[in-house]
Amino acid sequence: MLRSPTQQIPSRVRGRRIYVARHGTKQPNTGPEDNFELPLIPEGFEALRELCAFLSAQDIFFGEVLCSPYLRCRQTAEVILAAGLGSSAEAATVAVRIEPGLSEVLSEAHGLRDGSGGSGGLNRLVERVEHMVAEAPVL
Repeated sequence: MLRSPTQQIPSRVRGRRIYVARHGTKQPNTGPEDNFELPLIPEGFEALRELCAFLSAQDIFFGEVLCSPYLRCRQTAEVILAAGLGSSAEAATVAVRIEPGLSEVLSEAHGLRDGSGGSGGLNRLVERVEHMVAEAPVL
């Protein structure tokens, strides 16, 4: 529904913004590595510190943080919250919520290596994501 400039926006949606960030620089994606568990490297954490400083300087805070189940994405989201960028009114309750649909690759042909030197297959990825979501804190 389109609104004219004179119509009021409900207060519950006023000022909402969605920010999208890609994970920081990660360990190289090579055949024998488990793609699901590739961590950020020091350069990735440094870039995240710069991003967090920028967001903080702009008074940008988050009431909710969603991320894919890949380790590098979870690390990125956790760094953002650890920098104090959770909404000040909700800081104690803001947590990272795992959202499997945010995964960039969900195909057996694209890097679903499980550390065995081959593909763990889509079924293996689904098992790992389901386990992670089951272990995630309830918000």
